[in-house]
Amino acid sequence: MGCEYSELIYFYYICDMNCSERANILAHAAQVVQQTLTAEVVAQAVAANEWLSANDVAFAAQAVCDQYLAPDKVALWLANYPQLPTTEPKVVGVVAAGNIPLAAFFDILCVVASGHRCKVKYSSKDQVLMPAICKALATELGWPIEPMEMGDQVDALIASGSDTAMESVGRLYGSVPTLLRSHRSSVALLGGGESDEELALLAEDAFRYNSLGCRNVTLIFAPRTISTERIIKALSGGRRLVAQGYLNNYRQAVATAMLTGQQLIGGGHFVAEQKWEFPTRLAQVNIAHYDTLAEANEWIVANDSHIQCVVGAQDIVSHPRQAPFGQAQRPTLTDWPDGVDVLDFLGNL
Repeated sequence: MGCEYSELIYFYYICDMNCSERANILAHAAQVVQQTLTAEVVAQAVAANEWLSANDVAFAAQAVCDQYLAPDKVALWLANYPQLPTTEPKVVGVVAAGNIPLAAFFDILCVVASGHRCKVKYSSKDQVLMPAICKALATELGWPIEPMEMGDQVDALIASGSDTAMESVGRLYGSVPTLLRSHRSSVALLGGGESDEELALLAEDAFRYNSLGCRNVTLIFAPRTISTERIIKALSGGRRLVAQGYLNNYRQAVATAMLTGQQLIGGGHFVAEQKWEFPTRLAQVNIAHYDTLAEANEWIVANDSHIQCVVGAQDIVSHPRQAPFGQAQRPTLTDWPDGVDVLDFLGNL
């Protein structure tokens, strides 16, 4: 479709439409996402990244469509921001992470939904999926998206990546408003009354995407009434989710422990250690047994700046970024990364 059509669609984003109308326009992206991710495109992406699987791509795409692009959910989401869409569009850069499939989609959606134009710096780990989807959204729906390179001029920037990378990005774009997200991990908080079925769902939260995401659970708090053996058994179902690269890290961890005499618990595809801290390597889950729930919550509050979400039952978890069992990798539109409201940030540019 031509430029004239694209500009017309973009006008619709910033004109005085009600939330339901804007939600329906944005929701058209679900079909575009699914149609773009053909078997050929997915195969190219998997061939370019040994940590990626077709199953993970399908899971991520379905989560995006279900959680971010359902019209009723988008309408309720936008209704909280009467100041949007903006009548003074800015150019907002998005530096995409590539650790998990479609990681940058939420930020791009936020930029477009707020009425701004989006420039995307694609990750070196994903030169297939996000470029293909963004090109399709721009071409078929007129979403104002174009590629960018680091150093390109923008009016604001949203970026996710390692601590070192974010320090560099912060220096490079220090003259414009920035929303920078560095490394975090997630925890699970068990209360003692969980069923075996609920505990088994933790495997999804821990190992989906090879534990590379900030929402992956790597530390589990449990009362002493839940044994380490029961937790290890519950996590065993995660073997089907991990790639060869992850298993190589697991074997390395086992070999290192044998050489150094470190006491680790084998889980078949991961190792575990009883520690009140996040593990420092991939393929490890730490387990912390507490005497009182207050003791565990105290640790969570003290370490909140390193936590993305807390998985557990609502009557146990009081943390604002709580996620139900098995749903850590299916965040909703209001599960703001790092707890920072992206639409509020964009609405105040």
